[in-house]
Amino acid sequence: MQNVSVVRKAVGRSLSLFMMLAICMMMLGSTSAFALSSGSGKVDAKAGTMTITIPSQDTEGATKFADSLKGVTPLEVKPGQEFKSSNAGAIATITGNTVTFNYSDFEKATSRSQKAAMAGFVNALQSSGISDQSQQALVDQMQASSPDVSRLLIPLVMDSTSADLYTAMKWLAPILPFVRIIFGVGAILISLFLIGSTILDIIYIGLPFFRERMTSGKDGGGGGGKPGMITMDAYSVVQEVESSIGGNGGYKNAYLLYFKRRVFTYVLVGFCLLYLVVGELGGLIGWIMQIGTGILPA
Repeated sequence: MQNVSVVRKAVGRSLSLFMMLAICMMMLGSTSAFALSSGSGKVDAKAGTMTITIPSQDTEGATKFADSLKGVTPLEVKPGQEFKSSNAGAIATITGNTVTFNYSDFEKATSRSQKAAMAGFVNALQSSGISDQSQQALVDQMQASSPDVSRLLIPLVMDSTSADLYTAMKWLAPILPFVRIIFGVGAILISLFLIGSTILDIIYIGLPFFRERMTSGKDGGGGGGKPGMITMDAYSVVQEVESSIGGNGGYKNAYLLYFKRRVFTYVLVGFCLLYLVVGELGGLIGWIMQIGTGILPA
């Protein structure tokens, strides 16, 4: 009985495996059948073109696609090169359901015109109403004919992912009053912290007994080290002045050294707080972005 049970389990597993394999083969078969029905591109090496047939069920979309292609930015030939096709400057033409991709002219065009023409081609294809499967098959065959097509699709995708700031602003509109309150509280806290730290630094620099008390309180009875409430600027100034006493460095004004080291912090924090409180921080960011736009290539 145990042997019969083992045989039944083995047969059951074999049948299950067979069914899974059969389903996979059917799926692969249907995919292959669809790929064949989409039509394979025919290359004319002499003319430098590839013709691709769009399925008959997408005839209406092909007509709209043909109209949209007329407005696509034409290609510009590189210096020393020459276009081969009769439709010089066109990335592709369409007659009926047949798309003719001028891959030779596309490879001889300048990079800027390639990108502009490919962007127009993709936009026209996506808005044509042609099925997604036919669009994918068309682009795949274009990629097979010219490696420049694959190279340009990545920057096109990246360019299309620019931030939708207007929609984001609408979403954030209900919480913007709370954000402004947070910014206001933050500006006040930063101002108080800057004023408080400056007062402590001045006391630390000018009153030796206060400095010794803070140091002994920190270390529990003596020793060096920077107290936690004192900035590194004040601590380094005291160290520099004390090391110069009795040496050849001459007299050094501790307060002058301190404010020289803190002036950049005061200017930067004050500038940011002024723009934040007045509400012109966006203008500052826009100005910086305008400078960056002039530096970076288009």
